[in-house]
Parts: sequence; structure tokens; C-alpha cells
Amino acid sequence: MQRFSLDIRDTILPFSLLEISCLFQKMKVGSVIEILTNSQNVLSDLKLILHQYDYNISQRNVMIDNQPSIQIFLKKKRPAGISPIYRNASTSNGDH
Repeated sequence: MQRFSLDIRDTILPFSLLEISCLFQKMKVGSVIEILTNSQNVLSDLKLILHQYDYNISQRNVMIDNQPSIQIFLKKKRPAGISPIYRNASTSNGDH
């Protein structure tokens, strides 16, 4: 499992969200991004830009450098709508 950490406090939020989206697309299933932010909107923005993916997300309020911040953990599952393919060997059509 890969772990990534991004500190997007005091950054230009649209660019940071683009960076998160690009990283998330490249991540392997099971990988986690830890995001530090001071914006209350990041969680809802992430849900909008990552709507096609299956993921777990959690957040907690923390103090960093004596400033209130939000720590978000985003764990990638598989893309939404994609399910494992099951093949029944007994129904093989003989095209081996």
C-alpha cells in the first residue's frame, strides 16, 4: 500500500484539487492520501471531483503550528461501476 501526504493549507485550492485528482487517478487500489487543509470546503469538493471512484474518506480536526487544520484521509478502492468479472469455466465456448 502506498501512502501520500499533501499539505494544501494556504494554497490556491483549484490547483490543489487538480493535483489531488491526478494523484488519485494514478494511485493503486488500497493506497491512501493524507491531506492537510484549512478550508472547510475541501471535503465536499473532493466528493464532487472523485464521484466516479469508490473510496473511503475520513477527516478530523487537528492543531498544526498552533493553527486549526483539517486532516483528511482518502483511501482508494476500485472505480465505481467496475466490478470483478466472474467466469464460469463450465460454460467455456472452447475458444482456447
